[in-house]
Amino acid sequence: MRDTEDTIITTDYGDGVLLDEYKDTYGLVATRKGNNEVNYVQWCFLSEWKNGETTPSDMKRPISVRLGDKATAIATLQRLLTELGGVVAVTPEDDIPF
Repeated sequence: MRDTEDTIITTDYGDGVLLDEYKDTYGLVATRKGNNEVNYVQWCFLSEWKNGETTPSDMKRPISVRLGDKATAIATLQRLLTELGGVVAVTPEDDIPF
């Protein structure tokens, strides 16, 4: 993959999304641009069910959505684009930038 900063898509509000790949599983990770113009991954404590109530877990995790393998990720993102009213361009497998 390319340099991480190059793969982050940032909105006018400073929010961003990073396409991540780990062990052939793709996902989108939330980022936020800091005052120093550097993008940082957004982290959270997931809730766990303990003793009849939800409590924050002890470990922070990046805010992300797993999309699946490459073919599933492409299909999911194409469907999202369609839901937004965009046109899905058919791209040969070799031209996909990740």
